[in-house]
Amino acid sequence: MDETQEETVSADVIYRSACYTFVYKYLFTPVWIGGFAVGIAATWNAPDESARNWSRCAAIMLGFASIWLIPMIARLRSAEARMSGLRLTNFGISREISYADIHWVYEIALIGPRMMSLKYTDPLTKKSKRVLVIIPYRGIIFNFLKEGPMVHFIRTRIEEQNPRYSRHDQPSRWGPVFLLIVTAALASQLLSRYW
Repeated sequence: MDETQEETVSADVIYRSACYTFVYKYLFTPVWIGGFAVGIAATWNAPDESARNWSRCAAIMLGFASIWLIPMIARLRSAEARMSGLRLTNFGISREISYADIHWVYEIALIGPRMMSLKYTDPLTKKSKRVLVIIPYRGIIFNFLKEGPMVHFIRTRIEEQNPRYSRHDQPSRWGPVFLLIVTAALASQLLSRYW
């Protein structure tokens, strides 16, 4: 590919996922889970009761956090939104997704880093898939009321190309927040046994 082709490819990209997607997917989450697991293993059978209680509490927190973190890293993709379609990349393998094949897109409320969730039909397997994309942002980290420009751009393209699309068919952007609160409440109930 010569320089003019590279410039055309980059000029076609309207929005890109956050540059630190790699860090969250391959570094932060595995190191965080691994660090907690090592600390738990080192203190699980400690002679000191407070160390054992810490270990039990840390195991509960790790278990509940893993309920969210493991699916997150499994679904997390890098993305490039273009006029022609959406390019999703995972483990260096890219897939071009037509906006006509996307069922819905929304930005998850109150989650930092800011993420969008989208569901699409894979062009090769013809199966529905859900993915997460960390969206770049400036200013407020936790999004309360409105979605970012990348989500608006993708939704506009979906509305133009997918006649079956309806905003009423997409899940609530507050659903993950509600589930996170329920998970935290369950974890706090279990933690109260050891604290």
